Amino acid sequence: MKVALLQLSDIHIRSEKDFVVKNQEAFCRSCKPLINECTKLVVIITGDIAFKGSKEEYNVAYNWLKLCESFWKREASFLNSVEYIVVPGNHDCDFERSDEIRELIIETCYKQDEIPSEKYVSSCLSIQENFWDFYSKLRGEALSPNISWTHEVQLKQDFSLIFNCYNSALLSQLSETPGKLTIPRDKFIVREATTTQNVVISLYHHNTGWLNPNTPRNNKKEFEHHVLETSNIAMCGHEHSEQSRKISGLASHREFMYLESPAFQSDETSKYGITLLDTDSAAFTLHQFEYSPSDELYKSSAPLAILKLQSKQSGMLLAPEWEEKLDSITIPLKHNKIGTLRLSDVFVFPDLDPYDIGRSYQYIDSEDLLNNKIAERILLLEGENQAGKTSLLRMLYSLWHQQGVYPIMVLGKDLKHVNINKQLEDSYKTQYLHKKNSYEKYKQLDRSRKIVLIDDFNESILNNEHKSRLLSQLLHNFEKVVITSNLQMDVRSIVIDLNNEELKRFKLLSLGYSKRNALIEKWIRLGEDATALDEQRCLDQIKYAYDNVSTLLGQQLIPSYPVFILSLLQGLNQMLDQFDISQTSYAFCYNSLIMASLINSGMKKENIPGVLSFLSEFAYYLYQNHSERKYFDKDEFQKFCVTYQEQYYTSYSTGTLLEKLCKADIIRSEDSYSYSFAYKYIFYYLIAKKLSLLINDDNADGLVQKLCESLHKEREANILIFLAFLNGTGKQLDDVLFASMLPFEDQKPITLKHDDPLFKGINNIVDNIKSKVILQDIDPFKNRETSLRESDDLQRKLDTDPQQAYFTEEDFEENSPLREMNSTFKIIQILGQIAKNQKDTLKKGELLKLIEESYNVCFRSISFFGSLVEDAKEEIAEHFIRDYKDKYQVSESQIRARVHKLLYMLLFQQCLAAFSNLSRAVGISNCEELFKQVAASLKTPAAKIVSFSINTYYNSLKIADLEELVSEYRNNPVVMEIIKARVLNYLYNNLTDYSLRQKIGELCNLKLINNSPILKAPHRSNK
Repeated sequence: MKVALLQLSDIHIRSEKDFVVKNQEAFCRSCKPLINECTKLVVIITGDIAFKGSKEEYNVAYNWLKLCESFWKREASFLNSVEYIVVPGNHDCDFERSDEIRELIIETCYKQDEIPSEKYVSSCLSIQENFWDFYSKLRGEALSPNISWTHEVQLKQDFSLIFNCYNSALLSQLSETPGKLTIPRDKFIVREATTTQNVVISLYHHNTGWLNPNTPRNNKKEFEHHVLETSNIAMCGHEHSEQSRKISGLASHREFMYLESPAFQSDETSKYGITLLDTDSAAFTLHQFEYSPSDELYKSSAPLAILKLQSKQSGMLLAPEWEEKLDSITIPLKHNKIGTLRLSDVFVFPDLDPYDIGRSYQYIDSEDLLNNKIAERILLLEGENQAGKTSLLRMLYSLWHQQGVYPIMVLGKDLKHVNINKQLEDSYKTQYLHKKNSYEKYKQLDRSRKIVLIDDFNESILNNEHKSRLLSQLLHNFEKVVITSNLQMDVRSIVIDLNNEELKRFKLLSLGYSKRNALIEKWIRLGEDATALDEQRCLDQIKYAYDNVSTLLGQQLIPSYPVFILSLLQGLNQMLDQFDISQTSYAFCYNSLIMASLINSGMKKENIPGVLSFLSEFAYYLYQNHSERKYFDKDEFQKFCVTYQEQYYTSYSTGTLLEKLCKADIIRSEDSYSYSFAYKYIFYYLIAKKLSLLINDDNADGLVQKLCESLHKEREANILIFLAFLNGTGKQLDDVLFASMLPFEDQKPITLKHDDPLFKGINNIVDNIKSKVILQDIDPFKNRETSLRESDDLQRKLDTDPQQAYFTEEDFEENSPLREMNSTFKIIQILGQIAKNQKDTLKKGELLKLIEESYNVCFRSISFFGSLVEDAKEEIAEHFIRDYKDKYQVSESQIRARVHKLLYMLLFQQCLAAFSNLSRAVGISNCEELFKQVAASLKTPAAKIVSFSINTYYNSLKIADLEELVSEYRNNPVVMEIIKARVLNYLYNNLTDYSLRQKIGELCNLKLINNSPILKAPHRSNK
């Protein structure tokens, strides 16, 4: 059985001449294919049926709806009922009936959580009389004006749609102000616990941003919480915006869907949605429609699966303690907006790298393990410590169980014999309600419904021969065996012993760009009220958190495993609301990662400061004495401990300390002789921590200078960056500034003025790079996701390409321009970190100079690329002329022109990319005047564009700033194209209203076009 929920909002009926009335047939035809599939139709109108609440308008609306109903019934042979459920909006109030008494009541009541008198309620509702007459006529029953009421639509004997209706226009006035409405808390609809089959849908006109947050109990927050707790779906309108958001992973383990409907009639724009409910699958699917003037019909978007109801539990039920453990997080994670974090709150399925010979760069999403897309029955998931192997097994366990497949999980360390029947039975009794369903009953289930999960198979004492026999035996009674192990376990003999068709190996990968973003988005949305979440603010937080987490992860300093990303987010969490991610907080995040590892290993908190001090001294010792070595042996560690203990007290013996550091994965045993720091970030951070102390004690003469001289070396560059995180370069800022003047010191910074060589080159191809349109319907969330997926694909191609070679330190030593380019990237990053870290402590002149030098070193590098193009363009052109002139019968002048055009287009893209990198490196939020001063001081179009880019990335775009920039450079075509690229990127990556897009289009000579049917690729620039 299928049910159609047709949601209309903000119809604003005035007369028979209305756009929607005249286009009634087009509307009805667009609904018809979906309604024809259904046995029931529920027409839901979330307010503003009329324009002024007059009887005449409601007569037009009634006749229009009944004509629509007749149209649908003509073809819909299965349709046996049409029901109308409506709530009033502010336009459904006849304000000509309002009087001074009502205004006085409103002024008193909007500040309270409840309305003290029913007479007050009657007075406030008096202006809705025409609405209630219309609604009574529409439903064919006498209805009285009310604040809240319920309608129940029964679908089956034990399955109903329950509509909780709220009159948010109770206190509406002709000129409404957000925060001056209330829905009295004593009118909140509270029902006895409903069955899981029933669906509760809350309806109201105004979204909760219009409710008063300043009543004694915060009416806005109370109503939001009430709707979230009592409903499966909430529907509203009023804002004329289109939003659909799903909240999942709540404590109750159910999903909540928020649907804010666009206006059905706003000038000649018309949008609406139909949600189809399939009662057999308990699934809701949303279909959205928009009128297309050029085609004179309503067009639908791709259907969106928005909700699936959970059925009553049946089959083999899990033991509550085990179910709790499956969803628990073992690391000490806290989020400032919710209580206990659950695994399902933050879990993102990682990608898997199959060990296939001749494979492409395409990886497998581990979520695919759930749907039997992988034929092999033994799946071996290998990964490093902290890669998330156990979390993945637990999530797979939970989801398989929800599908009616019943796993048993065992630990590798418990597998001491080939026959593990006893372990399986004990595990079953721990994990399931075995008194209700015995283990004997479990064993007799079809093999296809049973799976064994083995965590940390490498910890089993069985040798490989017996491990192979164990796995083979399990396949007799279990459909699949999923195993996790570390990367060190030698599985070659197991693979040989087993049939190749039975086993498939995967490596668990760190999160790529897209999945990293998905995890951050989950974190940001935790604890937020779905019905009132500011999506632009949410998007800003995701972008800023993503940028800062990426900075903290560095270039392979920390693998982007979920545990590290979540720990970093926890460290940044308190700063996110202000977007004030200072470098001292960065240092705190790194320190917290190390401390968390030590705590998880069982080390006492009171011993950790001493251990951190030891580690810092040991890392510095290795850096000084073994600059080119990565590994150390146990004897060297012991000798250093003896020397250290001559000056400091320690809590552990040498052997115990090394054992604990290995258990914490701070130090890693490579074999029985060699050790190293587990991750680069630990080594670099600890060295920088020691250097920071030396600098602050004035015992580090020349240290920063030496680091600056070796920026082309990975270790020295990263140590200097970590010093910036730790405030360790403040006393030697002059050394850093001097280093910034060295790369490409013979190059004149670009300006993009008419006499700039770069301008002259790019101006020749400006007609080929002109932006001419603004696409209206770019969803910034989807655009961001698509862009990140493309970045993932590109990175994977590079990682798996055997021809791909990365520059080495020897390359930088031998190639001066290459070394200077690498130093440019590093020095911009370092100057940016210092600026962000010390913006409140440096004098204004020093801060200004620091950022100016960042701009100049970037502009000199672009100038260098420009000179390369100028010097090489003729030689490159001659090469193509020799190879292609005779082959394709193209003249020399045509080939030369095309080569030059290609080179200048590449140079233009390089310019955009350099501006983007510079903006992210030195940009600071809420410092707009600072960057305007930098632009004013440098007095070049290039500087003004970068400052504009920074201010629009970290703040909202201001039309006045854009207008000033366009006015100044309207006659500079190169600068105008860069400005257009920047504003288009802003529009495609932010939620903006139509009026802003229209103003920007007029200023930049960009035409707005409706692009919804043609979107195929992400839209972005390099910023």
